[in-house]
Amino acid sequence: MFDRAWTFLCASVDCRVTGMRTPVSTQHITGPDGNRIDLFVSRPEALTDRAQTPCVLYLHGGAMVTLRADGANYRRFRHLVASRGRLTCIGVEFRNAAGALGCHPFPAALNDCMAALAWAHSHLEQLGASHVVLAGESGGANLAFASALRAKREGVLGIIAGVFGMCPYIYGDYAAPPPDLPSMVENDGYGISLEMGAARARLYDPSGEHTRDPLAWPYWATQHDLTGLPPHCVSVAELDPHRDEGVAYFRKLNEAGVDASARTVLGVNHGWEIFGLDLVAPRITLETVDHLASFAHSVGNV
Repeated sequence: MFDRAWTFLCASVDCRVTGMRTPVSTQHITGPDGNRIDLFVSRPEALTDRAQTPCVLYLHGGAMVTLRADGANYRRFRHLVASRGRLTCIGVEFRNAAGALGCHPFPAALNDCMAALAWAHSHLEQLGASHVVLAGESGGANLAFASALRAKREGVLGIIAGVFGMCPYIYGDYAAPPPDLPSMVENDGYGISLEMGAARARLYDPSGEHTRDPLAWPYWATQHDLTGLPPHCVSVAELDPHRDEGVAYFRKLNEAGVDASARTVLGVNHGWEIFGLDLVAPRITLETVDHLASFAHSVGNV
């Protein structure tokens, strides 16, 4: 009942904020293990089939362990990105390490995201899109960064035009926070805790054998891993325990010669734009939506 009511409210506010309706269609594709992956495609009605606009493949958060792309908050956020940005935005229902689709640790989520990325790239004409941009928050930012790293390893980096990661959850070893990432201690307990991050990391990689694997935890990517990646934007929250790992990743990207930018959203904690929503703090959410849309359009013009 709540979910249906929230969906109606989202659609109503979507028209009020953006002035256009953004219907959603669902595509079903087959994943690498024969699993079904649902893709939720948001595209404003005002865009014609011939309009060549970006396609943002949005990967939801939840530390690669929980939450769903079909959750009301994520539907709401994707609608805003699509309608305000005048682009196509796709949510990916990838397998989590624990959740409604069962327990699927690393690399199941990454495998599903790569399958969705390949589908989006091969259906650009059908989507009325010119290029694909990966985006996500928290665990979704992890998967967006990791997808770019894996695409490079597999020789298909050209299918990604850019990557936009918000409040990245990418370090992995949260049981032992290092002194050079002080936000882990300074902001511990502001909405989320380091203990929670460590528990979810154990679910994602139960054996611990991937603790320093960049495909599981992109923070550990080397300069060789990063060199040649497409443009990135890293957005962090001031009061987030994971703030400094995002900042560190941005610096690594710059050192590797990647066209990378960064922004800090002041006064908020982890994932605020998704779970605080513009109904609570309109300017914070809408500025991030506009920044993501602007990034998505800009990388297609480079």
